[in-house]
Amino acid sequence: MGINDKKSSIATKMVIFIIFFTVLVASIASAIILIQDYEKEMKSVEEKMVVIKKSLMTPLAQALYTEDEEQIPKALKGILNIEGITEIRVRLEDEEKDSYNLINDKLKKMTVKDRRALGPDKKIKIIYLEEEGEEGEEGAEGEFLGDLYVYSTLELAKQKIRNQMIKFGIVQLSQVFVLAIAIFLIFRSLIARHLKSMATYAQNLDLDDLSGPDLSLQRKKSQNNDELQDLTDSFNNMKGNLKSAHAKLKDYADNLESIVDERTQELNQEKNNVTKLLHNMSQAVFKVNEDEIIIGPVSEFTKDVFGADILGKSIMEVLYKDIDPKSILFSEINSVFNVSFGEDEIQWYAVGHTLPEVLGVKIGEDKRILHSVHDPIYNDDEELEFILYVVEDITEKVRQEEELSKKDEQLKIMKEALDFGSRKDLTKVMNKNFSLTIDSMNSLEKMWKLKKENEYQPIIIDIFRNLHTIKGSSRTLKVVRDIVHNVEDDVEKVMKKKKNFNHNFLSKLDRDLHKIHGTLFKYVRVINEQLRMGINVDSEILEGIKDKHKHLEKFEEREGWLNYINFLEHEFVNFSKLCLAVNENEVFNKIDTMLSKIKENKIAGVLEKPDVKVSIKNSTLEIKTELNSILHNIKNYSEKLSTSMEDGIPIENVDWVKKEIWNLQEKGDFNKNNFEDVFKKINNESLFGLMKSFDKSIKEMSTDLGKKVSLKIKGDDFLIESKKAQELKGVLVHIVRNSVDHGIELPDERKKKGKNESGQLIMTCAKSKDNSSTLKINIEDDGNGIDAKKLYERAIKEGIIDDKEMKESEKINLIFLPSLSTKEEVTDVSGRGIGMDAVKDMINKMGGEIKVHSTISKGTKFEISIPE
Repeated sequence: MGINDKKSSIATKMVIFIIFFTVLVASIASAIILIQDYEKEMKSVEEKMVVIKKSLMTPLAQALYTEDEEQIPKALKGILNIEGITEIRVRLEDEEKDSYNLINDKLKKMTVKDRRALGPDKKIKIIYLEEEGEEGEEGAEGEFLGDLYVYSTLELAKQKIRNQMIKFGIVQLSQVFVLAIAIFLIFRSLIARHLKSMATYAQNLDLDDLSGPDLSLQRKKSQNNDELQDLTDSFNNMKGNLKSAHAKLKDYADNLESIVDERTQELNQEKNNVTKLLHNMSQAVFKVNEDEIIIGPVSEFTKDVFGADILGKSIMEVLYKDIDPKSILFSEINSVFNVSFGEDEIQWYAVGHTLPEVLGVKIGEDKRILHSVHDPIYNDDEELEFILYVVEDITEKVRQEEELSKKDEQLKIMKEALDFGSRKDLTKVMNKNFSLTIDSMNSLEKMWKLKKENEYQPIIIDIFRNLHTIKGSSRTLKVVRDIVHNVEDDVEKVMKKKKNFNHNFLSKLDRDLHKIHGTLFKYVRVINEQLRMGINVDSEILEGIKDKHKHLEKFEEREGWLNYINFLEHEFVNFSKLCLAVNENEVFNKIDTMLSKIKENKIAGVLEKPDVKVSIKNSTLEIKTELNSILHNIKNYSEKLSTSMEDGIPIENVDWVKKEIWNLQEKGDFNKNNFEDVFKKINNESLFGLMKSFDKSIKEMSTDLGKKVSLKIKGDDFLIESKKAQELKGVLVHIVRNSVDHGIELPDERKKKGKNESGQLIMTCAKSKDNSSTLKINIEDDGNGIDAKKLYERAIKEGIIDDKEMKESEKINLIFLPSLSTKEEVTDVSGRGIGMDAVKDMINKMGGEIKVHSTISKGTKFEISIPE
């Protein structure tokens, strides 16, 4: 603290504030009281006026009426002598001047105007009443004599208020003064003295030697700490912490050298760990300086990514070597290196993002896809010194993602195709859509030379109708519907003159129509290859694929470079549309890039340059190779489409797949894995299909036997493996034959029993309630039933059994014994006693079981349980 620093007392400031607010409060309270007293005085004056009117007016009226000159002055003086009355005057009736006028002696020197303004005044009528009438008596009548004017003063009230104000002021100021002194003394004793002691202690505290005594307030310490004691304890704790920190700093200073050595060893160890980590990363990690040179450290995996040691090489020759030097991208990369180094982070954030992250780089004979991340490294001046590259080979990852995306797309197409309806309807719609698309393409060819609205407008309307028909018929084929919808919007805008009819519109529409064709072709391939629906389609584009090979061979001709370029450009345009039409979008993009390159070089006038020729030649050969493969595959596939394909998947299988998909959706289990699990069974055999296959044989058997039998299938369909399906079919053959032959009666016999002349054979399929992996197949007829008693007697007679106490429920199962039949005559259908034992054996081999229930004249029911 400086010598001349002024000091002030908190206690003094506190007292000043207390005095100010106390006086303020007292003043407000006093003002309220004085106002109330003043109002009382005003009311008192009003009451005096009332007293004059009620008590003193009668004598005055009496004296005036009798013209008693002796009593009149006395009556008037009596009124004037009332405290606060300054003047009274009487003006008799019909007179213009006052008859009497009395003024308070003390106020006679005042002017009339000032005197009468001292307080309120009142005009009172002077009325004489007869003696028999009492004053104030209701209905009493008197004689009007004149008016009495009474004037009063408020000076007495004001004087009282002034006296009260003086008294209040003396009392309040005395209280404030005493209170301020008391507060000052208390504050100084309890607080200010101790604060000053604390300040002195803090001022004298030696930070170099903290061994002195702790701060003490030198007062009796109470049982509970107050705020000052808490502050004192905090002060002493701070001193202890400072002392401890001093000790640690001293120890740190004494051991600084050893600590530095220890930290150096740790840093070296961390450096080694970072180096190990760098070399164990499956990424290429390196730095690039402002000269575009790759500098160390370089991760060992860099050689695996780039196939060679890249240290000391230019980044332009390693990572960006396959980018066209004349392209905008190449210029942007160069710009980053030219304007970023030596600049702050703002410059980097302005241009650093233009460095490409995903690049196709040819390394050796392979073309790899690399993902590159770039981070700035700044020097001590916060200027860009290096660019850190982290490069990863994502070729396989991209391939897997593309395959996964392709698989997802196929699954969507398959689901849309299954939701569409029958194969017949889908085939019909697809062929119609192909036909409308080709028709639109042919119509488009007519419009290239048209300019007049009345010429091209009808053709556009036809194309619009075709597109609208395709969209409307596609229903669940969402991708087809969405693409057609967008094209339809463009065409509608031209129809309604919201968009110009020009070369650009025709070019885009041409591409869009080929893209629609390619989307339809993609649907057909997926449906046929994955669902085996065998949809046959007819398309002029697919039929003309074989002729395209001849055009492809001309890519080798070199007579006249510029003429060849014109030919190449024309052919590339045709092949690009062909790629769209057969859904080869990747090759389409390559051709589109090649066309852009030819166009740019044409504009620049550098087509004759050797490097341009070589670049175009290499790109042409690459595209030719890929086109050759595409044409070959599409040609083979289109030939299959034009011939009779396999029948495909039975409708029962398709219905089952649709049902399972909906079940998964309702349960919330619809995902890719479950979807694929369902489709794994697509080629299995349908139980409903298996059961329906008996319909024809049942009709033939019943005709041969002179019976009428119908087949009814109930329950839920399931798909089982083909081998198991064949085994089950063998089982059902025997049961069906026995039911038709043994069970169902002849029409006349059924009529006699009160039955319908046509018998019914019911096959039911369901899951077991006890075990979800078990299938239950029931074959039930409404025929004769099995005579268990007759079967038992036949078995005893032929010596097949010797149990003469067999239960009734066991007798029916004798039907499964070998060489046992209740049929007396042998037919071409059954009756030789061979079959039901074999049925049971086959079911046992399948891991299942069979039960039989029968009621005479009601029918028989076989229950078969087999694992799914």
